[in-house]
Amino acid sequence: GPHIDALLNAMSAVDAAALGIDDVERPGACTYLGIVEHADYAIAAFSLAPHAKIPLHDHPGMTVLSSVISGSMRVTSFDVGADGKARRSESVLSSDDGPAALFPSVNNVHEFRAGADGACVLDVIVPPYDEDSGRACHYFEAVSLRGGVFELREIPEPADFECLGAVYRGLRP
Repeated sequence: GPHIDALLNAMSAVDAAALGIDDVERPGACTYLGIVEHADYAIAAFSLAPHAKIPLHDHPGMTVLSSVISGSMRVTSFDVGADGKARRSESVLSSDDGPAALFPSVNNVHEFRAGADGACVLDVIVPPYDEDSGRACHYFEAVSLRGGVFELREIPEPADFECLGAVYRGLRP
């Protein structure tokens, strides 16, 4: 709707320099920067080292607007049909591309892998994760079935994945 279009336009004007992301000390391969934490929405940036990944995960009941603000990343997404089977799509996004929208029933399970120069992605999440409201993050493995169809099996958070927080000191809305 018009609210999402306005947000997408606003996100198009934001880059890593405006957010001061380039000056952030990154404690690991994945760094989380909480920009705004609100009961109704969250704005965050994820900074990924070269070739680092955020494993296959979901956003239950959420709309997520994402914009790569520096570098590039491969996004592998899955749509789960009414039959419970998942169909995969892949794309490479860079700071040259506009923001992308993920809706509760479309591309709601995805994985990010940074390119050779790393990546930073800005997310607006509506509503935010909230375990008490049934919006916890779940991780998955994709098991290939026949004909390009997959089954997504929930797994524990991968042991090799760690996304550490850093202090955000840039612009705020």
